[in-house]
Amino acid sequence: MIAFATHSAYFDSLPICKQVVSLVNVYSLTIVKALTIIGAGPAGLYAGFYAALRQISAVVIEESPVAGGQPAQLFGQKHVTDFPAVISCTGAELANRLEQQLLQMPSSSLLKNTKISEISVFPHSFLIRTNQGTIQAKALLLATGAGISLPTLVEIDCTQAEDRLQYVMDNLENYRNQRVIVLGGGDSAVD
Repeated sequence: MIAFATHSAYFDSLPICKQVVSLVNVYSLTIVKALTIIGAGPAGLYAGFYAALRQISAVVIEESPVAGGQPAQLFGQKHVTDFPAVISCTGAELANRLEQQLLQMPSSSLLKNTKISEISVFPHSFLIRTNQGTIQAKALLLATGAGISLPTLVEIDCTQAEDRLQYVMDNLENYRNQRVIVLGGGDSAVD
């Protein structure tokens, strides 16, 4: 079973192979779980937690070093008010809460800094090869969301400003009593 909760461009970029794997590869498995979840944003983290509540062993795979997806990486200091059962917390706090909720479950695990190199599809299972080993799972859930967008880099002539040019506000206190220029018109530009 494959469940899709993602943009198809990400899934299309994965080298999926429908082939028989040699016994040597089968014996080199590092993790065997009922469910593998690709993406550790809010949906992926909660899916791993919920699976464990239903006695389904799960592993959540995240390519970046930080779990939490866009709330953690793009809106870490922004107050989140549109998440179920959360009145208000920062994106970083939301990500941390979801990660801690997942990690309290003995049958769930989280692999950060894990890049998928290949997914092999079999009639009743998947083999997911990563830079940290191979995972065998009965089901695969893609929860990659929109991904993390990289900003357009600004070319600047003034060398004095280059070290002060910021693309993401990771700590609002760094800007207290400072004169700033905001470029861009996205949500975070006016938050």
